[in-house]
Amino acid sequence: MKKRGGGILWKIFLLCYTLILAAVLVLCVMETQDGIPAYAMALRPVAGLLLVLALAVAGGRAERFLERHERWMLPLFFLLYTLVLLRLTLHSRGIPYNDQAALIQGAKYLAGQGEEMNWNYFARWNHNIMPMLLLSYIFRAADWLHMMDGYYLVLGLNCLQVLVALYCVYRLGRRYSRHSIAAAWAGMLMAAVFLPVMGHTQAVYTDAFSYSFGIVAFSVWLCGHERRKAGKKSWPLLALAGVIWAVGFEIKATVIIPLMAVLIYLALFDGWKGFLRNAAALLPPLTVAAVACSIYIQTLPSAEFQDTWGVPQVGYFIGVGLEGDGGYDAESEYYSGVTGIAGMENKKAFSRQFILGHLDRFLDSDHMVAKLRHNFATGVMRADDFLIEAENNGFLYNCISYGGYYRDTYRTWVTAYWYMLLWWIVIACVLLGLRRKIGQAESPEVFVPLVSVCGIMLYVMVFEANNRQLYNHIPMIFCAANMGIWLLHQEVEAKIGKLLGKGGKGSAERDVRLVLK
Repeated sequence: MKKRGGGILWKIFLLCYTLILAAVLVLCVMETQDGIPAYAMALRPVAGLLLVLALAVAGGRAERFLERHERWMLPLFFLLYTLVLLRLTLHSRGIPYNDQAALIQGAKYLAGQGEEMNWNYFARWNHNIMPMLLLSYIFRAADWLHMMDGYYLVLGLNCLQVLVALYCVYRLGRRYSRHSIAAAWAGMLMAAVFLPVMGHTQAVYTDAFSYSFGIVAFSVWLCGHERRKAGKKSWPLLALAGVIWAVGFEIKATVIIPLMAVLIYLALFDGWKGFLRNAAALLPPLTVAAVACSIYIQTLPSAEFQDTWGVPQVGYFIGVGLEGDGGYDAESEYYSGVTGIAGMENKKAFSRQFILGHLDRFLDSDHMVAKLRHNFATGVMRADDFLIEAENNGFLYNCISYGGYYRDTYRTWVTAYWYMLLWWIVIACVLLGLRRKIGQAESPEVFVPLVSVCGIMLYVMVFEANNRQLYNHIPMIFCAANMGIWLLHQEVEAKIGKLLGKGGKGSAERDVRLVLK
């Protein structure tokens, strides 16, 4: 009965998310950003949908070939992709600016490699203290390895996160597509060519540092979940997933969204016993990390400057999101007000009063439409924030940087690609809603990516609007989009089989083989 209730709620979610996401896409096309032609955003994503579907059908025909040669094709792909990723990342190494520069300066100070430290910065943005501490250990490791510039170790770790996330996208593709290798390749290749990711790999900031944590933790949890269902010992894997989420959360809070999706899934489909068993393994690492990091932050000199420079973290990001288009504005009423008040308690009181007095903005259609366009009407993921200047003006710089030679072409095509991904997610929701019977339980590899993508989109609509906040959910976004590709591919295959009179026994046998593998 509980699972039936969860299935009904899942159906309702798919319907609501389909309608909302389709409306978001239409509103974004009606008023594009950065001078991108509206007709391009209306036509190119549709052309992309048709092209990707054609490639998926062709890939489906090569299923046996891909299955037979997976052992050498997959390592070869990762070898070649690693070389390309490193080449583009290192050649267009960005010159640290603003927050990046503050993190590097602070990390070098903690690592004993620098003498200057801006404690005022970390008093205001104390959520960046733990990333700074992580970065300091990376610099120490680089020094231990006798590297002349620890920055290159940071870039290497950023690239490693991209590779690990790609592999997770591949493995999850195998799961939700009933072990179709073609579907797994489709999701991984689509993620691999998304240029904003390469723009972030040379960034020294929390977005790049947290890129793979959410999908890696979910993949580990999924293995533990399957072991528990099979009656095997699962708590070590569940606890490991909790540790990964805890570390990722301290780097960037949005990493926790997939964990919230997992807990919702357990409550809907696994019953309270399963929920409590998982919570007992997943939540303690998060609690211990949060308490330990909070205590550590209070021991730093930055705590002494809280009354002067600090801002109430949660209240600040909600308050900023209630003005204009929800983006950061140093001259806004809220920002100038909260930063001009002395005393943390006074700042908190100002934030509460401001938020309560502007709650109607959440019902203001003009404000909310402007905010959703700020968040979703571009696909650049604000990678240009990290390539304002570069040591070498290579291909990546000329695509992503504000002054890049190819920027106009790049931002148009990457935004069209982004819209195409969102349309694939809409298609996934529609087809899942049509396929699932009312009250039927869903699998976690389908449920969690879709709910996670919805969660990060809701996050940027409640807090400060920032397209870059979507970045560490890109792996989940590609998983969700790839579901739409695979589901529509299956529908097309079935229709073609019916028309040609070949859909009966052969297709059934192939599906059984994929399911049983």
